[in-house]
Amino acid sequence: MIGIVIVANRGIAREFLNSIEDVFGKQDGILAITFDGQEDRNSKDREICSAADEVDSGSGVIVVTDLFGSSPANLCINACCAENRTMLSGANVPMLFSLIRNRRKSIADASSLAMQAGQKYMVCIGNFGQEE
Repeated sequence: MIGIVIVANRGIAREFLNSIEDVFGKQDGILAITFDGQEDRNSKDREICSAADEVDSGSGVIVVTDLFGSSPANLCINACCAENRTMLSGANVPMLFSLIRNRRKSIADASSLAMQAGQKYMVCIGNFGQEE
């Protein structure tokens, strides 16, 4: 089963994990790591790499971050250098729920399905800001 590490600014990572557990129950092989900007970057990098190692049961790891190019995402790069690891950025709840449902698939398939789900459920309802 694919391991998952969620890394995001402030309490977002923990709240993403809470959302997952509210729907799917307690999950093994998933960790949430918070970055508040005050931590030593080298220590946080080691924490993220250790978390990825901890959740890797042999099927690989997907590291999920809130925003590509953000400090948390940049700190995840080293954790994704190992074989059969990848990073998905732009996390949202549908993306994470898809990952949970597809943790027994390959990293490539689970990642692709998660990205599709994350995009599919982004909608705008109404004519806000449009001229008539």
